Amino acid sequence: MAKLTQEMKDLTASQQCFVATVNADGTPNAGPKRSTRVILDGGQERQRT
Repeated sequence: MAKLTQEMKDLTASQQCFVATVNADGTPNAGPKRSTRVILDGGQERQRT
């Protein structure tokens, strides 16, 4: 899995992010997501208890 650079993490924390998808017929759907946060990065995994 790709790992985010520190610059990418800083940008995500300080700027408005947009998430975009497309449906089956190709119609795009994009919207601002102010709640975007980096939780886990790259090869890090949550510990399972």
